[in-house]
Amino acid sequence: MTKFDFPCIICEEGDVYSNIVCDECQYRIDQMNEINEEMESFVRHRNDLVGHIPMDISDKVRDEVRKIFNQLVELKIEGKERCH
Repeated sequence: MTKFDFPCIICEEGDVYSNIVCDECQYRIDQMNEINEEMESFVRHRNDLVGHIPMDISDKVRDEVRKIFNQLVELKIEGKERCH
Protein backbone atom coordinates (compact mmCIF):
# COMPACT_ATOMS: atom_id res chain seq x y z
CA MET A 1 0.00 0.00 0.00
CA THR A 2 1.41 3.42 -0.98
CA LYS A 3 0.55 6.94 0.02
CA PHE A 4 -1.26 7.33 -3.30
CA ASP A 5 -3.83 4.76 -2.14
CA PHE A 6 -5.20 7.42 0.21
CA PRO A 7 -6.76 10.79 -0.71
CA CYS A 8 -4.89 14.05 -0.13
CA ILE A 9 -5.95 15.79 3.09
CA ILE A 10 -6.00 19.16 1.30
CA CYS A 11 -7.54 18.77 -2.16
CA GLU A 12 -9.41 15.49 -1.79
CA GLU A 13 -10.69 15.93 1.77
CA GLY A 14 -8.79 12.89 2.98
CA ASP A 15 -8.45 11.75 6.57
CA VAL A 16 -6.53 14.48 8.41
CA TYR A 17 -4.89 11.86 10.60
CA SER A 18 -3.31 10.21 7.56
CA ASN A 19 -1.09 13.25 6.84
CA ILE A 20 -1.22 12.35 3.14
CA VAL A 21 -0.54 15.31 0.86
CA CYS A 22 -0.41 14.95 -2.92
CA ASP A 23 2.59 16.23 -4.88
CA GLU A 24 0.72 19.26 -6.23
CA CYS A 25 -0.45 20.39 -2.79
CA GLN A 26 3.02 19.77 -1.35
CA TYR A 27 4.48 21.94 -4.12
CA ARG A 28 2.06 24.75 -3.18
CA ILE A 29 2.94 24.42 0.51
CA ASP A 30 6.66 24.56 -0.29
CA GLN A 31 6.11 27.55 -2.58
CA MET A 32 4.18 29.45 0.11
CA ASN A 33 6.87 28.69 2.69
CA GLU A 34 9.52 29.97 0.29
CA ILE A 35 7.57 33.17 -0.37
CA ASN A 36 7.18 33.78 3.37
CA GLU A 37 10.91 33.23 3.93
CA GLU A 38 11.75 35.63 1.08
CA MET A 39 9.46 38.26 2.57
CA GLU A 40 11.22 37.93 5.93
CA SER A 41 14.60 38.17 4.20
CA PHE A 42 13.45 41.29 2.36
CA VAL A 43 12.35 42.98 5.60
CA ARG A 44 15.62 42.08 7.33
CA HIS A 45 17.61 43.46 4.38
CA ARG A 46 15.58 46.69 4.16
CA ASN A 47 16.15 47.24 7.88
CA ASP A 48 19.89 46.46 7.72
CA LEU A 49 19.44 43.46 10.00
CA VAL A 50 22.49 41.39 9.15
CA GLY A 51 24.62 38.93 11.06
CA HIS A 52 23.40 37.82 14.46
CA ILE A 53 19.91 39.18 15.10
CA PRO A 54 18.53 39.08 18.66
CA MET A 55 15.63 36.65 19.04
CA ASP A 56 13.12 39.36 19.99
CA ILE A 57 13.86 41.31 16.80
CA SER A 58 13.77 38.14 14.71
CA ASP A 59 10.40 37.28 16.27
CA LYS A 60 9.14 40.79 15.51
CA VAL A 61 10.13 40.46 11.84
CA ARG A 62 8.48 37.03 11.61
CA ASP A 63 5.27 38.23 13.30
CA GLU A 64 4.94 41.38 11.19
CA VAL A 65 5.64 39.53 7.94
CA ARG A 66 3.16 36.81 8.92
CA LYS A 67 0.40 39.43 9.23
CA ILE A 68 1.05 40.68 5.69
CA PHE A 69 1.52 37.17 4.32
CA ASN A 70 -1.82 36.08 5.81
CA GLN A 71 -3.50 39.08 4.19
CA LEU A 72 -2.09 38.02 0.82
CA VAL A 73 -3.24 34.44 1.34
CA GLU A 74 -6.78 35.63 2.13
CA LEU A 75 -6.90 38.09 -0.79
CA LYS A 76 -9.90 37.34 -3.01
CA ILE A 77 -10.24 38.90 -6.44
CA GLU A 78 -13.75 39.92 -7.47
CA GLY A 79 -14.80 38.88 -10.98
CA LYS A 80 -12.25 36.06 -11.22
CA GLU A 81 -15.01 33.72 -12.44
CA ARG A 82 -14.94 35.60 -15.78
CA CYS A 83 -11.35 34.43 -16.37
CA HIS A 84 -10.89 31.11 -18.12
